[in-house]
Amino acid sequence: MDKQYQQALEWYRCGKYKQAAKLFEKLLEGDNQTACILLGLMLVEGKGVDVDVSQGLMLLHRAADKGETAAMLHLAELYYRGEKVEPDHTEVVFWINRATNMGDKRAAMLLQGWYDEKAASEEQVKE
Repeated sequence: MDKQYQQALEWYRCGKYKQAAKLFEKLLEGDNQTACILLGLMLVEGKGVDVDVSQGLMLLHRAADKGETAAMLHLAELYYRGEKVEPDHTEVVFWINRATNMGDKRAAMLLQGWYDEKAASEEQVKE
């Protein structure tokens, strides 16, 4: 693997987000999809960079459009949780289905977890 990529991942894992973001930006020129996903998440969350949800979503969509199921699942999660973007059931279903159709087993587990979470929440309301 690329030395810059390894360094960026190390900085990311150690919480040195500013340094990681700079390297991830450089790696985007080389079409590194993991860098695209991680920088996208950093922009959405404001880790080491100013929050820029629209730019972060654009990077996640870019990676998802290139077949990266991790990006698809992150998009589904963002639209499901609705914490940084408006909740959008249509987007959730679209990205979960796309990841599932590409053979990603995590998509079904994620969806099941959401159903279980919702059922537990509804059960609490009844009590």
